[in-house]
Amino acid sequence: MIDNCFVICRADSKAPIGNDWSSTPLSAATVARRLTNNPKLNVGMLLGPVSGVIDIECDCPEAEPNLRKLVGDDLLDITPSWTSTRGSHFLVKYDHRFDGRGQKVIHQGIEFRLGCGKATQSIIPPSAVDGVRREWVRDLSHPVATLPEPVIELLLQLAPLKTAEYTSDDPMFTGLEAELQQGTVAQLSGYFELAGVPFTIRRDHRGRVFIELAYCPIRGPQHNDGAPAVIVNRDGTKAFKCFHSKCSAATFADVEMVLGALHPVVRLGPDTDRVVSEVCTALGRAPGLYQRGGMLVRITREPAPLPLSVTHTTAPRLEPMPQASLGETISSVVRVERHNERKGKFVHCSVPDAITRAVDARSCWSSIPRIEGVISHPTFLPDGSILVAPGYHAASGLYLDTSDAFPPLIPVRQAVDALLEVVVDFPFRNEADRAAWVAGLLTLFARHGFEGAAPIILIDANTRGSGKTLAADGLAVIVEARPAARTSAPGTDEEWRKLLTSIAMAAPPYVLLDNLRGKFGSPALEQALTGGRHSDRVLGSNRVIDVPLRCVWIATSNNVVMTADMARRTLPIRLESPLENPEARKDFRHADLLGWLRRDRARLAIAAVSILHAYHAAGRPDQRLPAWGSFEPWSDLVRSAVVWAGLRDPGENRAALAEAADDETTILRSLLTGWSELGFPLTVAKALETLDTSDEDRYPILRAAIAELDGNRKNALGQLLRRYRGRVLGGRCFERTNSDPPRWHVVQIA
Repeated sequence: MIDNCFVICRADSKAPIGNDWSSTPLSAATVARRLTNNPKLNVGMLLGPVSGVIDIECDCPEAEPNLRKLVGDDLLDITPSWTSTRGSHFLVKYDHRFDGRGQKVIHQGIEFRLGCGKATQSIIPPSAVDGVRREWVRDLSHPVATLPEPVIELLLQLAPLKTAEYTSDDPMFTGLEAELQQGTVAQLSGYFELAGVPFTIRRDHRGRVFIELAYCPIRGPQHNDGAPAVIVNRDGTKAFKCFHSKCSAATFADVEMVLGALHPVVRLGPDTDRVVSEVCTALGRAPGLYQRGGMLVRITREPAPLPLSVTHTTAPRLEPMPQASLGETISSVVRVERHNERKGKFVHCSVPDAITRAVDARSCWSSIPRIEGVISHPTFLPDGSILVAPGYHAASGLYLDTSDAFPPLIPVRQAVDALLEVVVDFPFRNEADRAAWVAGLLTLFARHGFEGAAPIILIDANTRGSGKTLAADGLAVIVEARPAARTSAPGTDEEWRKLLTSIAMAAPPYVLLDNLRGKFGSPALEQALTGGRHSDRVLGSNRVIDVPLRCVWIATSNNVVMTADMARRTLPIRLESPLENPEARKDFRHADLLGWLRRDRARLAIAAVSILHAYHAAGRPDQRLPAWGSFEPWSDLVRSAVVWAGLRDPGENRAALAEAADDETTILRSLLTGWSELGFPLTVAKALETLDTSDEDRYPILRAAIAELDGNRKNALGQLLRRYRGRVLGGRCFERTNSDPPRWHVVQIA
């Protein structure tokens, strides 16, 4: 149905009313209302990209016969058409290949009114000009026909492309303008909701937003034939316009004079609690303001990339709202007034710093939405639904920041094939490692769909140049459409704590620890991986946060050594290249993998969530996988979905990683075996004395294990035994007697 492309013209004339008719077309409902009030008015229809139609005008006797030969009788007998004093008019679909090719083309007496460039309109029924009324042959309820391709090609030849006009739009400010416009629309929408004025919102082809009001607030509900609207420009500026001669001079300030101030008024007084409460309530209308972990936060974005820059913009992140910016935000949603003794009335004033500090100090704001994170990809939610709508999602607390259009879900087999195509060039050690890469990708899309923690994804390689960093970038491009942001692993636990606090506040979807070296493990990280929350004092303040830590940890390395505690928290992905110089390879199916991923990102993202959604819809059947302690919810969803989809168990190689995890297992095994050779319970001192007084060829296993200890042998051995007490390895463990000092012995576990 053709709509939102009409103009009102003066009675018995083709001249539109007003000066903005070309940029403010009306809806069919508005036109009908105007004609009811004044039946003598005429109606015009904008042509070209605005309405999506072309008017074919046959003004001379030979025009219509020529047109029928050109396009065929069948097309002209089904498409909307009408008669005028000069001949017949036929509407057909506009083709965007006509963009920039002028207003009209004349061929064999036929006038094809394309409507490009300067606004063009045609007078349509039931209009009357010079006393002759136009009559529909087939009205606009009939489907609009499409021109045959040969005719389109003919018109393209007859209408050469016009030189593009210079535009001053700077891509750097595109994102900022969109945010300003969105904020203004949100403010005005809340304003008219509070005022009780019904409205609808639409956007025109020039990027402007029209908040169309049911009636003119200046003149009241009875005045509904002027198509009143608030126009919000791309830069966020606004203006009220009522398309009625009596309101032609109306501005937005006139509406505020009738309905009250755009923002609520807060009057300062000695009752600070009231003032702060009123300001906090009003802040619920501030666009882009959220709360997280007892702090006010906002989403930060870089401007759009420069047209000739090869640098990718960073992903959007959350950051604490600075107090200076908070004062600015308050003033954008609240009109603060202070009593002026000289004038004897309340006058507009700036927001006092004391009020800003008091608002910021509150740890909970009932009117401000809570946010869990900013994402750029479709997301699997706990109820099995897929979040694909951009903007803030109140039920999950997620903000989907994307302009991509994602296709529908696809069958599981097709989804698996699509994801495996991404890693077809990587030298995985075995199929379990390939499945683990798929599980890592699904973890990123499902991280907000299950409780608890997710293991760290370790992409480990046998040599440099095997593709570990590219494999990590592949995950990031599918998730965020940009290569992965990298960070190095901190050297101390205190540095880890600071990094974790920053990450908890920024809430990124992932963190990539690139190129790990040496022995990898940190008590702070190990706690974060299994705890799922992070609590700490914010750097530079006395405020303590306690927030979910739901980012996915990714790491790359060459033959890294993991601590035992870190190994059990790791999903290993092993690349093993047989080449001496893997970076010299040229036999790739996807030579430019990241470029291909950016182009196909939407399809691959949907492939990932399609597997998760299908597994959930199937009832999450039990795959009878070995337990994975501390990560049961992740294993029950992501790991099980991968196996259910026909791939190997992603956790198959965990045992090998645990065996390679530093020397704790080796030391414990040696101690258990060596202590068993002693034959009976002994104190630590007596065991060392036995070794010192015995022949050097006796108890070799125990001697070798104790030789690895640093510092005082007695203290180090006692600490190890206390640490390993009750830990079962190979069906055995250390236990001690209740004597003083305790005697240690090896117990066989049934």
